[in-house]
Amino acid sequence: MTRCKVAIAIAMTATALLAQQETNEVAAAEAAAAEIAAEAALAETNAAPAAAGSEGSPDSVITREEGMFKRGATGDAIRPKFSILNPALTQTLPPFQTAAGITDIMAHLYERYLTNSTEVEVTDRLIEALLL
Repeated sequence: MTRCKVAIAIAMTATALLAQQETNEVAAAEAAAAEIAAEAALAETNAAPAAAGSEGSPDSVITREEGMFKRGATGDAIRPKFSILNPALTQTLPPFQTAAGITDIMAHLYERYLTNSTEVEVTDRLIEALLL
């Protein structure tokens, strides 16, 4: 499947999910979205934002900018089969997006570091090294 077909399939999935909200045809819209997403998931992802996790996640958020309406979609049907991770792509992002990714990474590290788990000294030292 070409990237163009993947983009079309994802756009169709987004349209189906947004239509679900407007028409209350929940079952029909979800079935259509899952069918399209299953086909789209046969292709690769090209992740650029650091910390997005989209390269292996079964979750997606689709935003309709008019009214900033957001709808979540999840399921193994939309989990990518494989991903190409090229760190050079992160250099093409705006500084705000890079800062948001760094903040997200640090938040996850602090979350792990500040738990009350015992006997995780090696993990704690690794986190300290990463946060320096």
